[in-house]
Amino acid sequence: MAFGNVYVFNLYADNMSALNLNGMGSAGSVGAPTRSSNPPYAPRQMVVARTNLNRDQIDYPLFVNGNNDLSVNFSGESWRGAISIPSPPQITLQADLWLYIGYQNAFLFDTSGALLQSSRLTS
Repeated sequence: MAFGNVYVFNLYADNMSALNLNGMGSAGSVGAPTRSSNPPYAPRQMVVARTNLNRDQIDYPLFVNGNNDLSVNFSGESWRGAISIPSPPQITLQADLWLYIGYQNAFLFDTSGALLQSSRLTS
């Protein structure tokens, strides 16, 4: 069975130097949005895999069904929060998801554009 991914988009005007996920370390970095002509800004992204394992079974950064603790770092300022991915069958394991991270906020969408969750990130 192939699992979906979570595409993490950086909407903040600075580089995201680390996305720490579920206490397993950094899943990677995402540059600031690029300046372009149309649209005037385009967010950059990275891809993080999803799994059917629970948080106690993982040993590297993955998104799990249920609660996912995350921490992001922008220019040395760290924000923390949580994003919850609904369990199957509401969201299948094969489904890709989009996580948009802006100024102290995170928004999780499915690929149809439906908002699954919004979360406040705090320092």
